[in-house]
Amino acid sequence: GRTVVNLDGKTDSKPLGNIVTKANGGQSFHNFGLAADLVFKVKGKWSWSDSLPWGILGQHAKALGLEWGGDWEFKDTPHVQLVAGLTINEAQDIGEIAKIWAEVERRMMSF
Repeated sequence: GRTVVNLDGKTDSKPLGNIVTKANGGQSFHNFGLAADLVFKVKGKWSWSDSLPWGILGQHAKALGLEWGGDWEFKDTPHVQLVAGLTINEAQDIGEIAKIWAEVERRMMSF
């Protein structure tokens, strides 16, 4: 949820860069270990450039049963998640990560 592209770009006043997420703690599937943001490495450097093949990444993610943020109204092309229809509210209600993962697994078995 930060804008720092590389650690050399940070400042003392904003060591991790600007906040770019609107989710509070516990309001993201990242908090439950069900989501990840991916990045390309181009010529030895990490890059989130829009010119990279995010669509191909999304196709592969979806082929593996993941949801891809590039399909959302608010595009989040680096984002993938495995939630099997679980909502954030349901995850919050369950609370314990092991139980959340068990619920996702149970739901996946019913697909």
